[in-house]
Parts: sequence; C-alpha cells; structure tokens
Amino acid sequence: MNIKFLLLVPIFIILLGIGAYIRLILSIPTAEEMDVTHEIHEVLDCTELKSFPGVSDKLSGITNASLGYFRESDFPAKFDGRGSWYGKHLTAMDEPSLIADRDLESEVYRFLWLRTFDHPMAIRIVRSSDVVTLTVVEMTGAGGYEPGSILLKKTKIIEGDHWCVFQKKLETADYWNLGADKRLSGNDGAQWVLEGVRAGRYHMVDRWSPEETNFRDACLYLLELSGVDPKTSGRGLY
Repeated sequence: MNIKFLLLVPIFIILLGIGAYIRLILSIPTAEEMDVTHEIHEVLDCTELKSFPGVSDKLSGITNASLGYFRESDFPAKFDGRGSWYGKHLTAMDEPSLIADRDLESEVYRFLWLRTFDHPMAIRIVRSSDVVTLTVVEMTGAGGYEPGSILLKKTKIIEGDHWCVFQKKLETADYWNLGADKRLSGNDGAQWVLEGVRAGRYHMVDRWSPEETNFRDACLYLLELSGVDPKTSGRGLY
C-alpha cells in the first residue's frame, strides 16, 4: 500500500472532524434567536384587568396605618381595632407592609387567612419583571388569638401560566371594585383578607368566612399554588 496514502488517511479524518465541528457551531442559535423574553411577556400579560383601578387608593396618599399594615378607616366602625389584629399577625410572620411598597414595577397580592382556632397563614404572590414568586407563611398560633411563632416560611418561583390563571380569577371576582363586607362578622369562623398592589395603587378586601363566591375562589387558588390543602389543614375550610 502506498505510504503517502497511509499518511493522508489521518489528515483526512482530522479534516472531517473539523468540518463536523464547524457545522455544529453554526447550528447553535444566536443569543437573539434564543431570546424567549417576548414569549414570556405574552404569557404574563395574558389578562387585561378591566376592573383596575376600580375603588383602589393611590399608595402615595395612604398614611396613618396601624402597625404599618392597614388603616382603621378600611374597616367598619363596629370593628375598630381589626387593623391592629391583622397587623399583629403579619408582624409575627415577618411580612412586609404592602401599603409601604413604592415599587411601581412589581405587582403584589397577599392572602391573609385567619381561622379562629387554626394556624394563621399568609400567601404572597409577586410579579417582578418576568419572574413570579410565591411565599407562604404558617404560624404555630391561632388566627383568633395569638400568632405564635413561624412554623413554615418558604418562597418558590412559579410558572407564568399560574399568574395568568390567578389574574383571570381576580377579574372574574371584579376584585378591584369590591367594597366593604356587607355581612357582619360572626363568632369564630375565619377572616379572608386579600390585599393587592398594582401600578402604585392599593386595595384590600376583607371577608368573614365567605360563601361560594368568585372572591373566595381566587383566594383558594393561592392556597392551591402554595401546596396547602384547605380541606385537610387544621379544622378544614371555613
């Protein structure tokens, strides 16, 4: 066999390898081709909140908050002190005040679930740019009494699709137009408090053991996202 031919074989193989490598490099998409930001925005901007701003208030005009969380004017006169009660639990949870939030780029909602005889819980969902996070806090105390200490507090990133579903539930509930609870608070039961901050505006809806309503459905969805089964948590759903 010709010696020159034998010498050319490994060179030919090397050239084939180089050619394959070049084709591989060229097949890799560029940074622009890999950019999925537009797709993410399409997911997160899925629902137009036609009810916004509704009866919400400008954050810049909110002062005189109880414990930095609520205004007593948000509650019927018969229940003066409710803001302090809720604020006491949020303070123990080491939760931020939403009325002190001046971040115009983020959208935040927090569900405070205070069942009289069961662990106080709060679930906060935040959309910041293209990232949606969910924080759940559970205390050792009881919603109608003392908050106790933090039993569980964790934060996770959730899919944009879940944000879309929640936004749709808010719109169905006409959340930003909901006013004060027309029903008087009763003995025991549970307080369902849903705060919202969007585009520099704040809104809070407080209900006592709500019946099967769209508002209740929106709150239950946050429980679902947090992994909490309200039917098996404590004394159940009320």
